[in-house]
Amino acid sequence: MATFHHHPDGLIYVRNGEVVYCDSVANLEEDSGRNYVGFPGGFIERYYDPGKTHYLSTGSSQTKQPLSWEIGDTYIAELADLFATQQNRLNRPPTFQQLQAAKIAALNSAAAAAYVAGFYSSASGTKLWYDSDVDTQNVLNRQYLIALSNPDVYSSTVFFTGVPVGVTPVRARQHATDPDSAKTVQLINAAQMVQLGADLAAAWAGVKGTLWGLQAKVYAAATADALAAINWPASSN
Repeated sequence: MATFHHHPDGLIYVRNGEVVYCDSVANLEEDSGRNYVGFPGGFIERYYDPGKTHYLSTGSSQTKQPLSWEIGDTYIAELADLFATQQNRLNRPPTFQQLQAAKIAALNSAAAAAYVAGFYSSASGTKLWYDSDVDTQNVLNRQYLIALSNPDVYSSTVFFTGVPVGVTPVRARQHATDPDSAKTVQLINAAQMVQLGADLAAAWAGVKGTLWGLQAKVYAAATADALAAINWPASSN
């Protein structure tokens, strides 16, 4: 059975026996080399089985169409060519620009993970690895601004229920590779919070600097091999 189906999900299906072409409208146009007619307004589906069934659907109702549709017949007749062209396109080696864009995306993803992975600080008097998830960063930045601008207010305020006056509870562990179960709560006073906030800012700037440096290398790279050699540095924590 040979059919043409523009599915409500937006994909085009051209079938003939076991051969099935399935792709977006944009890719159908690329593979066929011509524009696709689409739907009249209000419709979201077309199903065409030559000589048997042809309708347009709004999703709640169907409108019958002529049982002979030249455009659909053409796509069905071209199915083998469409399928072959699609496979060639899918198996086409990526362009340098595509490789470059993929590398930038990978670096951005690595940087996003690094921002929230944690950071070292000796604010408490001992070098520890502190949390830096988004919620913790928001708390640290707020508390840092209070401690920096008015340490007396910080030192005389109970910020969290059940916690002594003038301190902020922050979780940390000795090493970045230690399990979560190794985390302990550090009670950070005003002076320590100023240092902790500065260390967080330095860690954030370090990640940003690494990202910018690697992005510059990506944009300067001239070959695929050069791009492949650019990677986010492995953690040494």
